[in-house]
Amino acid sequence: MVFKRINKDTVRCILTEQDMIDNGLQIEDFFKNKGKVQSFLENLVEQAKEQIGYEAKGGILAMQVMPLPNNCLAVTFSDEPSGDIEDMMDQIREVAEDILPGLLADGDDNAEKNKPDKVSRKYDGRLYEFDNLESVERLCASIELEKVNKSILYKEDDKYYMILRKGKLSKKVYESLCFSFLEYGRLVSDNPAVLVNWQEHKQPMIKKNAIGILKNI
Repeated sequence: MVFKRINKDTVRCILTEQDMIDNGLQIEDFFKNKGKVQSFLENLVEQAKEQIGYEAKGGILAMQVMPLPNNCLAVTFSDEPSGDIEDMMDQIREVAEDILPGLLADGDDNAEKNKPDKVSRKYDGRLYEFDNLESVERLCASIELEKVNKSILYKEDDKYYMILRKGKLSKKVYESLCFSFLEYGRLVSDNPAVLVNWQEHKQPMIKKNAIGILKNI
């Protein structure tokens, strides 16, 4: 396990497949054994304290899980509230489904009911917050893609926000971009209802291809 402090409140841990094996975990456990995984996540926070001096302020940590190549996972946790352990478990389930397609198909009587509706598909994406425009520009400069049409930039008070939607990007490229976003900003939400509100009620600074435009300034 490799821990990296993103800022004073946020830490990322990279878990290899071997790390999970060493801890008696399999990808399947992330959606079949909630108690086992929650205990493991609590242990991650303790190890972060030992290895890099991370001190949780108490209460529920906001967490995000993202898939990486070679069956690795990136677990990011923060004292900055943007979710809770239930959101985390739902997100892990989605990751596991991507890594092990079809594993949940058998015996899932609610599969049809749980399919995303048209609104969810239309506004599928993630909203990120940045402390300043410099952080956004540094992010964009780090991205190799010249054009990401589904990237929208907003300014709200003294903060900057960007919605990144998957669009026609491959799953691998999209998740890689999301991983890059966490180096410079914070995940606010991936809830379609939140994205609906932003895209329908807030005025963007850059409505299309914000990444490409800022990259070339």
